[in-house]
Amino acid sequence: VATHFLPRALKLFRAAEPRAKTQLLDLETNEMIAAIEAKKLDLALITKPHGAKWRTMEFKTLFDLPIGIIVPPQHRLAGKKSVMLDEVFVEPIVAFTRNGYSDYHSWLAATMRLSRLKPHLLADADGSTSLVADVEAGRGIAFAPPTLADAHKGRIKYLPLSTTVPRIEVGMLMRRGKPSELLAKM
Repeated sequence: VATHFLPRALKLFRAAEPRAKTQLLDLETNEMIAAIEAKKLDLALITKPHGAKWRTMEFKTLFDLPIGIIVPPQHRLAGKKSVMLDEVFVEPIVAFTRNGYSDYHSWLAATMRLSRLKPHLLADADGSTSLVADVEAGRGIAFAPPTLADAHKGRIKYLPLSTTVPRIEVGMLMRRGKPSELLAKM
């Protein structure tokens, strides 16, 4: 998701603050929260966490992330304009690991409650590259944002859902209190 808007944001920030030091890290949600608590990380671009683990921090929503499914181009659903949850849940579902992506699984559980069907869930992708590879190999289909399909054009196809599913908010997570001048500019 960050590759969709982060390059432009960084370019603008670096133009405004050329001496500011920025370092990009690709971390799981729990790692980002722990790094902010330990003051090793100032800001995380993150989907809104669930539970109490982040309540001592401040989350500012940037946008809602649309979620649909990704399928291989030859999949039986690939020719559709949109799909309903019941069409999705008859297929094996490739998902991120529970350990590193607990918020994704909270969203997935809420989404699964919207259907009378119980999907066959394969939860072992440790990142988006693994998720795409599993889908492309025909192991299953996956819930994902359209930006993931954009990054892997031709290898997978994105289909929006015609069923309304819970929102996923993307935003900035940081420590509570007044941010530094530099962080406020970012």
